[in-house]
Amino acid sequence: MWTPEPAAGAAFAEGLTARLVSGEAIRQALERLGGVGWRRAEDWITSPGPSYLRKERA
Repeated sequence: MWTPEPAAGAAFAEGLTARLVSGEAIRQALERLGGVGWRRAEDWITSPGPSYLRKERA
């Protein structure tokens, strides 16, 4: 899973950006390009496993 700050460092290391940009710049670019928003994984990860709800509520 990527967060904006490591994604910014990786973009610079791979030559995708001319200088190191902020995580906020990455977040804004993704929002403009494809409507991608950042959110915590816990808000949307689910599992079809029968014990998932038990574990989630623990």
